[in-house]
Amino acid sequence: MTIPYGTVLPGAGPATPGPAAPGSSAPGLNLAEAPAEIQGYGLVDAETARSLAAHAATWVGAVVDPGSGVPLALGRTRYTPPAALRRYLAFRDTGCTFPGCDAPHPRTEADHIHEWSRGGSTGPDNLALLCPEHHRIKTLGHWRAEHDAAAGTTVWTSRLGRTHVTRGTPPAPPPRPPQPPPF
Repeated sequence: MTIPYGTVLPGAGPATPGPAAPGSSAPGLNLAEAPAEIQGYGLVDAETARSLAAHAATWVGAVVDPGSGVPLALGRTRYTPPAALRRYLAFRDTGCTFPGCDAPHPRTEADHIHEWSRGGSTGPDNLALLCPEHHRIKTLGHWRAEHDAAAGTTVWTSRLGRTHVTRGTPPAPPPRPPQPPPF
């Protein structure tokens, strides 16, 4: 049995008190007893969810956006990035990240910088957009890429050792302190 992608199980750790349920005089809600949701099925009680989890042969993990719950990274469980991650890459990279290429994001493919078949993950730190031609050149080993998520750059190295740095969307600058009004 595999716990399907999108399954939300009740609290993974110790019970956490929360707000009282509406119309309840209980001081808190025990999240370990909250129902779980199984994608494609619906809600199940906490005991059933725990039983399913205990007997599952595999789990599919996902990193989700805390605000929307949209999956952003799938680790090693899936090769193809979800639509939300593809949109993020389009925003971050804007197009092909190969040096000098101006192919816009609709004409690109999400490429694993560290090959998925060799242990690379399906997440923003290991994906970059490439047009089909540059994806093929990289896959054939003519160029090697390293992505620096903190700097928002991809460093490309040719077989001859020449390097080129391309920039995606740079990290947001720190907020400016408030300025006093001019007199």
